[in-house]
Amino acid sequence: MQFQLKDTATALQIFHLLRQAAVLLTAAALAYSPLLEAEIGQFEQIWFLSSALSYFGATGLQQALLSLYPKLNEEQQRQALGMALGFFWLLGLVFVLLFWLLPGWAIPLFTGRADLPFPRLSLGFLLLFIPGTLVEYAYLLLRRSGELLGYGILNFGVQTALILLPAFGAWGIEGVFWGLFLAALLRALFLLVLVFRFGKIQFPKALLENWLSLAWPLVLYALLGSFILFFSHWLLNFHSGGDEELFAIYRYGARELPYALALVTALNAAFIPSVASDLGQALPEIKRRSRRLMHILFLVTIALVATTPWWFVVVFSAKFATSVPLFQLFSLLLIPRVVFSQAILNGLQKNRAILYISLAEVVFTVIMASILVQFWGMYGIAWAVIGGHGLEKGLQVWYLWKRKKIGPGSYLDLGWLGIYAGVLILIVVSC
Repeated sequence: MQFQLKDTATALQIFHLLRQAAVLLTAAALAYSPLLEAEIGQFEQIWFLSSALSYFGATGLQQALLSLYPKLNEEQQRQALGMALGFFWLLGLVFVLLFWLLPGWAIPLFTGRADLPFPRLSLGFLLLFIPGTLVEYAYLLLRRSGELLGYGILNFGVQTALILLPAFGAWGIEGVFWGLFLAALLRALFLLVLVFRFGKIQFPKALLENWLSLAWPLVLYALLGSFILFFSHWLLNFHSGGDEELFAIYRYGARELPYALALVTALNAAFIPSVASDLGQALPEIKRRSRRLMHILFLVTIALVATTPWWFVVVFSAKFATSVPLFQLFSLLLIPRVVFSQAILNGLQKNRAILYISLAEVVFTVIMASILVQFWGMYGIAWAVIGGHGLEKGLQVWYLWKRKKIGPGSYLDLGWLGIYAGVLILIVVSC
């Protein structure tokens, strides 16, 4: 089966750019809204929680679907979409029941707080948010680029309006949470329509077992990745005594440049079915497109990092001026992000290797963050997270080189990466 990487990859990249633009616009607008910093911190808490839960709950199933789908016949592909719908709804229900039935244990475990803000709205939002994350990947697999872009414009436009109108109106932070809930509800309904159009809600045993056998290492991998996110924020909450203002400062600073994360995430997802279909054709394509992406991302990032003290306070207001050094530090995550070793491992279905490497990253990050937070506070946590990401990509590159005889030069322009990484590190350290 031929997979049209160029069209679908470009569409998904634009979709993720729209997502990050909506997140950035929302964050910037909320900083200028009548909401207090502590109320913005409440919004950031639930938004972070939903993103982290969907990451470790849904990402593994999504990536397994991306590598499996190109190898299926048309009937099986329809069944695969139906199975994905069922599992994503189940995940949302599991998380909600966990927070509802065991609040005294689950909420502090996942958030480092004693309770959730506006608990009913928060739980309703979490129930609906996870299934909605399937929509863009269904369009990727169906190769419907135009519909994907239309959905992105509609979805993120409505989401932004439903959050910001209450924030600047008379509804306050509770109205913002109602907006989150309604936006998630609309996405979930859209997914139902999409699956009934192109899928078939059946669960053939052989197909289900094949999908789950590919997915379980990736689910555990995503769980470990989410654990790092949870742990870093939990550690900050624990170390600061649950200071909501400090949490908001950290969240505003601990942001990767949105356009970079959008383009990298989308391209990584699009590479997986390409590798699964034809490795020999995919490797030079990955090298070509990643080199082109490096030229764009690093040049813009270097310019933005060097001028962060000037534009950051304009975009996010002077309330978050203390987030500037943290934001500059997190820009270093771009270096491992442009190495697409994991997309190759996913496409080759070497999912257990991904899992074992992630275990090493978790151990490293937890140990280093626990030590460095005692000396440098939230900056120590940031250095531990960045170092853990670098270790993970380094081990993935080593595995492909030693175990699969795929040298890094076959899918990565080492010369340009070295130059750009060196310049970016020098600028961050000197700021």
